[in-house]
Amino acid sequence: MVQFFLTGLSGTGWCSGLQLLVGDFNGDNYDDLLCSDTNNGFKWIDYADRSGHFNGTNWSRDAGWCTSSQSQQIVIGDFNGDSRDDMLCHDKTNGFKWIDYADSLGQFNGIDWSRDARWCTGTIQGFLVGRVNRDNIDGMVCHDYGSGNIWVDYNFAISEPLDAPAPELPNTECSHNDQLLIQNNSLYCFNGR
Repeated sequence: MVQFFLTGLSGTGWCSGLQLLVGDFNGDNYDDLLCSDTNNGFKWIDYADRSGHFNGTNWSRDAGWCTSSQSQQIVIGDFNGDSRDDMLCHDKTNGFKWIDYADSLGQFNGIDWSRDARWCTGTIQGFLVGRVNRDNIDGMVCHDYGSGNIWVDYNFAISEPLDAPAPELPNTECSHNDQLLIQNNSLYCFNGR
């Protein structure tokens, strides 16, 4: 799952100056593009065709959520195991989380799950999602850049999520400016060296 900001696709102006996210929203094994306006919550999707090309907006909605780029973060992952990527909004100030599951057409129709989780807050904690075990469902990971500690919440949207994920995994090798990565069902620390 890749997340970044882009100033437009090949000069088309599509998603220019807005948040661009990548995921397979319709479950066809081709990554699609989701554009999110963090000011008003409007979302657009350009589904990749069978050749992997993008031909413009196929779906849009005035979702009206996850609108503060300063305190809220959208992440993409398959949180219910249906092989379609979903949207999760994480509030960095209070830890609240919302999920909008992609439907069978790869569209988002409103919040399906929410939790006042109250963890992974503040400026020294990084929030990410990914496959951290072998169950084909993305979990939540919180990394404290100061201490290096890591918290993992597996299957949080399938089973009853934990109020505070456990256990805390001490990790003195991944702190400060290091980047925590999730790949091949494992956690890695990347320090740029």
